[in-house]
Amino acid sequence: MTIATLSDLPKIVKKSARDFLTKPFYDLVDSPNFSARTQEAKLLVGMTGQGKTHTTATEFVPYLINNHDMDLIIYTYPLTEIRDSSEWVEAHLKCGAQLCYNPTDALEHLKLGCKVILLTTHQGFVVSDKGGKLVKYLQKTSKNFAIWVDEAHAWMVSHMLNYKATTGHNTPAYEARLFKTLQELSVKTPYIFGLTATPNREARGVVEPYGDMKITIVNEFPPKELLINTTAWLSSIDYYDPKDANFTDDLWNKIEAAVVKLYID
Repeated sequence: MTIATLSDLPKIVKKSARDFLTKPFYDLVDSPNFSARTQEAKLLVGMTGQGKTHTTATEFVPYLINNHDMDLIIYTYPLTEIRDSSEWVEAHLKCGAQLCYNPTDALEHLKLGCKVILLTTHQGFVVSDKGGKLVKYLQKTSKNFAIWVDEAHAWMVSHMLNYKATTGHNTPAYEARLFKTLQELSVKTPYIFGLTATPNREARGVVEPYGDMKITIVNEFPPKELLINTTAWLSSIDYYDPKDANFTDDLWNKIEAAVVKLYID
């Protein structure tokens, strides 16, 4: 049996995990027939650490405002704690859109003719009264708008009757408020997107969604070898003793063994 060494490892390919997000997105929105793809939520899937949220904030959102004449982009997420404000400041600097953190402010700036990025929770967008007023405005306006849903696997189940079959879990109450709101607005705009590392069974086509809006996964997961540098839990822990007389040699032997094991895996 041949024992692999560090010199046997292949050269790293030039394509990165990020490319599996960016190329499909730009190809999608720049395609000639994209405007006809209404009543559809486009899902971008990617592993944890691949840069879904960062790329959306710093590349996709400015691109839509600068190149697709968006007046409003709504970025909605389950909890405020997962929002990284520095990413959205970078988005603002790249496209000049006003950053807003509640639907009322977003609506006021829109009426003044500003371009707006609204950062809000799912609750603030589709459950609160303020969010309801913005949704009613969007149903009637001629302004261009896009919606991004972070962690799209749970809140975008289409109906209570599908919840267990789609997620594998029971819930005492589920009104599908986010899905229904997106479905209403999807008649007016093709720019409805979701982000997730774990697409649910409706998104994967295993369970048929209720209603008139379909969910389409528009990209692929990258090969696992492109994600090794972002995967902290890939293997077991190997301990070392810095006080050992052979510490240096032992440490480099452990590193070589670990890299070889990654390659073999």
